[in-house]
Amino acid sequence: MSRLVSEIVRRVKDAVQSSAMNLQGSSTELRTVFHGPPLQFLRPVFEALVVDGGIDARLPSGERVTFPVVLQVDQLPPGTANPRVGDSGLCDESHLLVLRNSPSCPRFVALVPPGRHRNLSVSSASNECGLEADNNSGTATVEDWWRDEFIQDLVDSSLSRTTWNSEGQREQAKRLVEHAVRAADVVDRHDASRQRAWSVLSRVLSISDPTVPFSSLLTLACGYPPVADGSVRAEEQIKVLEQLADALVDDGFKPGIERLKLEADELDVTALDQCLQHLQRTCDVPTAFGRATPFYYGPVYGDSISAPPEWWTRLTVEKWTELLEEERQPEGALVIECTNSIIPPCKGINALVLAGIELKVSLPEDEAGPVDATVTREVSGAKNRSEWSLRLPG
Repeated sequence: MSRLVSEIVRRVKDAVQSSAMNLQGSSTELRTVFHGPPLQFLRPVFEALVVDGGIDARLPSGERVTFPVVLQVDQLPPGTANPRVGDSGLCDESHLLVLRNSPSCPRFVALVPPGRHRNLSVSSASNECGLEADNNSGTATVEDWWRDEFIQDLVDSSLSRTTWNSEGQREQAKRLVEHAVRAADVVDRHDASRQRAWSVLSRVLSISDPTVPFSSLLTLACGYPPVADGSVRAEEQIKVLEQLADALVDDGFKPGIERLKLEADELDVTALDQCLQHLQRTCDVPTAFGRATPFYYGPVYGDSISAPPEWWTRLTVEKWTELLEEERQPEGALVIECTNSIIPPCKGINALVLAGIELKVSLPEDEAGPVDATVTREVSGAKNRSEWSLRLPG
């Protein structure tokens, strides 16, 4: 059982037990609806809750009662039907109405995945827990979801598993988790289930290796480069990935990485090649990389943490900063523009021409001329090289 699942199981049981302590007797009605994660996580939650038939709770009198648990699904497995009233099992939404109107089942717990329609005749007579229903609906934004008390509680629980040097460090870590969640939501196309966003929380909660600094593993789980000293410095980590995206989106992964390799040492070149392979495998379009950089950059993107590859460990925030500073266009560099592109200039999209390329080479506005320059065009090696000498006026 994953730690995320076990954390949710505990919270559901606590919510049921807390509500049961307000019951006046075993015949009192208590219908609990839990709004939780997508089925990939909610199904194992269900399976853990029904091991003994349901959730065992104690009434104020000391009497023990069992709450049957049902998991709402869109479609029941072939050959199966809704469980009998009073039993646990998989069910469709219509079965919740049956339970709602059945005097023989005064108590039950319904597990409801994200984005499922809320039937008011059920919710109006229910005790709801987990996420706020509106924050787990199809119209909720990622901001609504992230700020939900249940999500914040899970994040705080994960960050409380280590001792931070300061509250500021803890807030930096939380900011990194938030940025990772937002990137995952972009890849999820803002789908109500937010499976990849939940996977970020699952990875953070799965951190368990005491031999590696928690902050380093948190950085890995969120998809950012590590800091050399093992700390979390969210602003720097976020900024360096934005700079990397700027360097790679315009010209593509391979040309961008090749430029970074020009001034890199042998070990860095190997790491950059491995990073390139990873990016080409995880992201088909460079522009997508710019929209959800930590999701595509992170080498771990399942529901649990695993050992990082060598390239990730090598390419620290400090190393990327060094490589990107060397790659940046030096002050006073020439400006080269394609003047006959049939599409307007746009970040991340190369110029497109119908015939020959027409280039405009000029000096920066603050550069005094004249300047003598040489433009070299090379295609597939030195045999296809052309050079032009230019004199650029100021």
